[in-house]
Amino acid sequence: MTHPQDELLTRHLTAVWRLARVLSRSASDAEDLVQDVFLTAWQRRADLRDPAAARAWILRITVNTHRDGLRRRSARRRATERAAMDPASPVGRTTAGPAAESGKMTRDLERVAAEAMAALPARQREVLHLAAVEQLDHAAIAGILDLSPGNVRSTLSIARGRVAEAIDAATGQTTEASR
Repeated sequence: MTHPQDELLTRHLTAVWRLARVLSRSASDAEDLVQDVFLTAWQRRADLRDPAAARAWILRITVNTHRDGLRRRSARRRATERAAMDPASPVGRTTAGPAAESGKMTRDLERVAAEAMAALPARQREVLHLAAVEQLDHAAIAGILDLSPGNVRSTLSIARGRVAEAIDAATGQTTEASR
């Protein structure tokens, strides 16, 4: 039996994928994240009371699921590091081992911008993605990331400035955003 929210949620698959790709920085990790997000959203679909808020709701689930995964990996890494320090542990005994030119310039700038965005701290990357790619306003971003709208504005300004600085460095010019 299908639930009325099922189709509503699948409309936002592309937005969830884009955000997952930005958060995870890996296509395979993004695929896993999207699966986890839609499983969680499907399990909690009855909680979505306002269909107009579906996009923000599922993007919030995406951010939270990603953060939960980071916490779990961090806890596993700490446990592994503790075990590696213990000589009695099996882990501790292992060792680790013209138009075309213009098009090329555009692709180069896109690459520089994408690399600069990928190098941003997670919070700045999340805010910039939600604003620039998902076209969400400050209030929606604040709700998704559990931040104040003022924090979103300042974080977005810093993120845009850093990306602009990277573009300036690559082109030898000064952009409006980096001033």
